This record gives sequence, C-alpha cells and structure tokens, in this order.
Amino acid sequence: MSLSYAFIGLLVIFFIIFPVSADLKVHFLDVNEGDAVLLQADGKNMLIDAGTANSGNLTKYYLHSLGITTLDQVLLTSPEEGKSGALTNILNTTPTREYFDGGWNVSDGSYRDVLTMIDEENISHTTVRKGNEVPFAEGVNISIISSEPDGNTGAETLIPLITYGNIRFLLMGKEQTVPGNVSAQILRVADHGSRQGTDPGFVMNVHPDIAIVSSGDGNPDGNPNQNTLNILQTVGAKFMRTDIDGTITISTDGTIYSVGNLRMEPEITLSLVSVVETRAPV
Repeated sequence: MSLSYAFIGLLVIFFIIFPVSADLKVHFLDVNEGDAVLLQADGKNMLIDAGTANSGNLTKYYLHSLGITTLDQVLLTSPEEGKSGALTNILNTTPTREYFDGGWNVSDGSYRDVLTMIDEENISHTTVRKGNEVPFAEGVNISIISSEPDGNTGAETLIPLITYGNIRFLLMGKEQTVPGNVSAQILRVADHGSRQGTDPGFVMNVHPDIAIVSSGDGNPDGNPNQNTLNILQTVGAKFMRTDIDGTITISTDGTIYSVGNLRMEPEITLSLVSVVETRAPV
C-alpha cells in the first residue's frame, strides 16, 4: 500500500470514529526536526511553514490525504531550512492562492528557491511584520505579535498568535520570549524543545494546557531537553512531541477543544493513536 493511500484510509477512520464538531482544526505535522502547521476553517486551508526538504513528501502526502488540492494561504515564518526546505515541493504540486512571509534579504538557500517559484507561478506575495494580521477564515485571527532575529540566518522570525473565540495557539520559533503578557492554551515550544529555547518566566506567563514540540527521531541535539520538560511540567502543561506522538491535531469550536494524534509506524503506515482529551478554557 502506498503512503498516500495509507494516509487516506486511516484518516477516514479517524474522523468517522471520533467526530469532532469544530470550526477550526490545527494540525501540527510530524516532519522530523522542522515545523509545519496546517489550519482548516470555513472550507479554507492554510499552511504555516512546510518542514525540511527531507520531509517534503510527508507534508505533501498529508495534505493530499485530507483531499487538499489547493492551499488558500501559505505563511512562512522564517527563511531557515527547517521551515522553508519543503515548500518548493509543496508549491510545485499544490496550487496556492496567497503567500506571506517576512520579506527577508537572504541571498541563497531554500528560501530563494521559494521566491523563484512564487514568481514563476504568479502567486500573490505579501510581506508581513510585527503588528500585521494574516487573513484566513472568518472568525480566525492570525496576528504577528513579534519578529525577532533568527539565530542561524539573522533574519527576523515571525511569531503567529492564532485566536478563535476563547482558544489561542502561540507558535514560537527559535526565540525564548515575546514582549508583553501573552497567554495561550496551546503552545508550540520554541527551538524544538532545546534548553536555550525555553524561558521559565515566559512559559509561566503563557501557562499553556498543551505544549507541542516538533522533534526529530534520534536528533543529534538531544531535543527536547529534560530541563524544558521540567519547566513545562511545573506549569501543568501536557507535553506532546511529534517524534513520539506523530501528527497532533487540535479541533475547536472556539469554546472547547479536543486533542488527537496520528503516528507513522516503522513500516511507513499511519495508525490512529488516540483522542487525548477535551478541555474548556480556563
């Protein structure tokens, strides 16, 4: 059985057995030590980052398994390879209506390949900065709350805060903190859960219910770091990691949310793991 067909069959089982009445679904994709998040709402699909070049087929097959043949928006939060590496693969096979990024001045690498394809395909290209909002679906607010220099490229990393009703998702990049008092039920942990990427005071302020880290299996940096896990445990957050839990899906109607996950097995088949819990906001 091909990877794409395995995705399709098992995802159908997932949604039939565990129907969730939700207006917004947020998928944290299992793309090894990279980042890729899919938003679905009001019949629209938005991809935030795409993962590394090596994970391009994983991202592409996941989109196609959900029947996604067109992306309404793509937001790239950093030119680094862990976020932009797979994007040309995605854009080459999935028509995209609008593309947003930080307008970085980077002379080479996967980001330049993305810009070339955006130009060749005549995709609408908008530069966003701190304080801007990225349009998506009605009722879903995606605001850029900060943009800090990335440690590898020196370019500013966009940090999206996604709000739907009373539920908020904060997608950190490599930076430890953002200015101001920001709280969110779901936190994507900074820098793949590294020790230097997690600030105790900031995590206490955000006070997440669910903390998600994109981590590669057997990655050389040893992420997530045990100190990071301890910090998250201190604030009472349930910690989930893509290298163990697989793709993590949060479904919400703006008042409550449910958490599920799907994992790839060594035989490259996808299996349903669980629907973890349903929570209302604090």
